[in-house]
Amino acid sequence: MQRESFIKVMDFHFYINNRIDVFEHFNVESFLRNYGICVSLKYRGKGVSESLIRCGINYMQRLGLTVMEGLFTSERYSRLARKMGFQVLYSKPYSSWLLDRKTIFPTLAEGGGSAFIMAANIQA
Repeated sequence: MQRESFIKVMDFHFYINNRIDVFEHFNVESFLRNYGICVSLKYRGKGVSESLIRCGINYMQRLGLTVMEGLFTSERYSRLARKMGFQVLYSKPYSSWLLDRKTIFPTLAEGGGSAFIMAANIQA
């Protein structure tokens, strides 16, 4: 069961990450991709996600890059990213991600949520 769930999640990542060409959109030869941030329930609401995004931005700048892209999997997480200068490049409601006409992520779909590909062009 865990393997099957993992495959579904990876298929979703592959699908959504291939909806937009970040290289072309920002006219860059390289960028930093964040595949997601997971924060334990006991640490949520304490600024951990923001700190992790800032660490990614700092790392990106140390590499000499200007664009950071990521998969943001909740409305709250995407609002935080917008405040930090990220823009939505593509979104996909969880309710529309189906396999054999069944919602793959039913718990997420019930909440009306979406996943977002977002990116920021941040100059040092």
